[in-house]
Amino acid sequence: MTSVVAKLLCAGAMGAILFLSACVTKVPADPARLSSHGEALAPIEWPELVGKDPVLPPPDERGLTPVILLAHGLNGSSLSRVAFHTKAEVLASREAPYGKLVALRVVRSPDWEAEPDKRTLPVLQRLQYLAKGPTLREGMKEVQEGRTDAITLTKEQEAWGDVPAESVLFDVREASPFAPQGPRGIILWFHSLGGLSFEEAAIAEMQRRGWHVAVSTFPWGMQADLNLMLLEGTVDSMGRIAAGSVDRRMAMGAYAAEAVVNYMQSCASELAEKPIVVWGASAGSFVAPAVAARLGERVKAMILVGSGANLMEVSQKSTFFDGGVRLQYLPTEKKRTKDEEEARRTALKAEFLAEYAKATKLDSLAIGPHLRTIPTLMLHGVTDEIVPAKEGDELWRLLGKPERWEFSLGHQALFWRLSSQSQALADWLDATLPARPVQ
Repeated sequence: MTSVVAKLLCAGAMGAILFLSACVTKVPADPARLSSHGEALAPIEWPELVGKDPVLPPPDERGLTPVILLAHGLNGSSLSRVAFHTKAEVLASREAPYGKLVALRVVRSPDWEAEPDKRTLPVLQRLQYLAKGPTLREGMKEVQEGRTDAITLTKEQEAWGDVPAESVLFDVREASPFAPQGPRGIILWFHSLGGLSFEEAAIAEMQRRGWHVAVSTFPWGMQADLNLMLLEGTVDSMGRIAAGSVDRRMAMGAYAAEAVVNYMQSCASELAEKPIVVWGASAGSFVAPAVAARLGERVKAMILVGSGANLMEVSQKSTFFDGGVRLQYLPTEKKRTKDEEEARRTALKAEFLAEYAKATKLDSLAIGPHLRTIPTLMLHGVTDEIVPAKEGDELWRLLGKPERWEFSLGHQALFWRLSSQSQALADWLDATLPARPVQ
């Protein structure tokens, strides 16, 4: 009986796999997409990042410098910014637009009191773009004042307080030395909020085919969640505040990617004339269009997974989390019924979203039409509620209806299927950017 049950379970699993494999519709790109761009577009307005120039503390007696590595996680229904400090050997440092790029060999989980040969050896190499902006001390103060569940300060923070608080990290994964066509170029890879587990197979396949992959996250940085107070007469200013905050995040990611590409190409002459590809998945896909726009004609292809237009709209409609943006509705003296108050809040939210859409310069809502000459592939879950499918449809339209693979799945299932699409994705890139013969 046990063997029969096992066979039935296996058959059911295989059936489910086959069923899921069949639920993909590949929609070709609009033939006119790359040649017809409609109305003339205004130049993109790239914001300055204001604040203190990033300065790293001097190295200690071991030659190691304090650094802050920023990551992100989830806390309840919202984003939680996480910072941890460590020390690293600074391999190189270069000025970059509105910041500094440093190449680091990071010491992981060391015991600073131990003898040098007893400490954990440097095992992690990273490129880190340090943006103009607050120091660690200032950034932590902002986070703590903005929310009660923020990360706590450590006893070492005062000693590390002048370390730059805002940065974008890239882990550079080199192409396989056995790639048949040699080095193909650079993929700037902005992964999903859920981490890399569902994207690792695709990264490995790209490396196998000769791509250097610089892996990063959406540049959340360290900042308090946006708590926006909506009241009649103040909605336009709240929309501009939200747009400014989002545009700064997008700009950080774009400036960081530009610095990373310039650094990698200067270090490896064989990459200097090679194509750049931008990959964005889920949260990472919201910064990918700004990165592609910043690099311009250097970007030869873009792949977006579980993406959508209008980050603010998604933050309010996603079933997963509130995107770090909380709208609060200030009361007025006028007495209202429950239905009247609900109608008032709905109207205020709609006005706020309209003001945001009008004010933002770097959301994909504004950037999308600038990217219609870039060959693009979108992977889209038609029942997605985390990045609502409607917003995915809107981004597809703004990009000029590029090629799209439509999965009869939601957001999570789309990523569960992602590893099985690794070779197909690499094949699409090969067809879009054929490898040049090795000289």
